[in-house]
Amino acid sequence: MRTNGIETFNIELMEEFEVIDKHDSKIGEKELEYYNKFKPTLNMISPKISQSKELGRIYSIQYKQDENWFYIGSTEVCLTTRLCQHKSASLKGNTPFYTFMRENGRENFTIKCIEDNVPINHLVIRENYWINTKKPTLNKNINLCITDKERDRLKYLKNKNKILEQANKRRLLKRDEINTQKRDHYHKNKERIADADKQKRKKLRETSFEVYTDSPEFIYEMLKNYTVFELKEIAKKFGLLSSPRKKEALISKILDKQNNIFPPV
Repeated sequence: MRTNGIETFNIELMEEFEVIDKHDSKIGEKELEYYNKFKPTLNMISPKISQSKELGRIYSIQYKQDENWFYIGSTEVCLTTRLCQHKSASLKGNTPFYTFMRENGRENFTIKCIEDNVPINHLVIRENYWINTKKPTLNKNINLCITDKERDRLKYLKNKNKILEQANKRRLLKRDEINTQKRDHYHKNKERIADADKQKRKKLRETSFEVYTDSPEFIYEMLKNYTVFELKEIAKKFGLLSSPRKKEALISKILDKQNNIFPPV
């Protein structure tokens, strides 16, 4: 391909079919069928049919001295091989099962099959079933078949207090950061802010308001559409030199003053 130029090659679909998974032996069988039919000149070796096992089993490993201590797992290999694999892994493994096996002697454990001839794609489901049924004391993961959403929920519930505490710390840090920024801004612009405040107060003192001589006939539904600043302007036209800061209280004050000056007929 490199010698003759990769642009001179193309690809063609010869057959399309459904497979259960990438280890399905049907893939190898089809490849071998077309290999024998067309005898391709560029293949170095003939295709091989996958020899992967289609069935597995669920097993239990028990501590000889106390059967209350046991582990449940699944495998595609024979039980003797699987037990040897666990014993080897326990030399350095740090899971509860491997730690217990290492501390109590690897020779003190036996293995037995609790369900055989399980389809490979059902192994995790059946393993989860037996874990939930027998409640093994040495399994670390007891949530094999739950959804990612459910796993996240369980993780949150387990660490809820810690998560809320961290969130509260972040909130307090953010609040302190904002307050610090406000203080820094005020100190840097203290004179300008003070001068602007003085000018505002001076303008308010010099502003003359024409007091109502006739009832404007305000109602609550009308006043609630005004801003607080506009309501203060209205209050001053009623002769109210000081007025509440909250909108509801300000509206109530205006309506009371209106009724006192212009009593309803």
